[in-house]
Amino acid sequence: MIHTAGNKVEGCREREKRGERCIAAGKRAAKMYRARHGAPPPKHDQTVRGLVVPVNSHTERDRGILEAAIRETPR
Repeated sequence: MIHTAGNKVEGCREREKRGERCIAAGKRAAKMYRARHGAPPPKHDQTVRGLVVPVNSHTERDRGILEAAIRETPR
C-alpha cells in the first residue's frame, strides 16, 4: 500500500487549515525520508482539487517516518 501525508493526517480530506497541516507534514516526512535513505521519496500522481499532481509516496516500511512527521507537525 502507498501512503501519503494526505491520507494519514487526521482530517486531511476536510477543508481549510487541514490542507496546510497536510502539506507541512508531507514536507517534514520527505525531509526525514531523505535523511534516512539519502534520496528523495518516489512520487505518484494524485488528483488534488481536480488537478493531477505528483505527490510523495511512502510504503509500509516507511510508515514510522510518516507517523513521526505527523506527530511533529503542529495542528
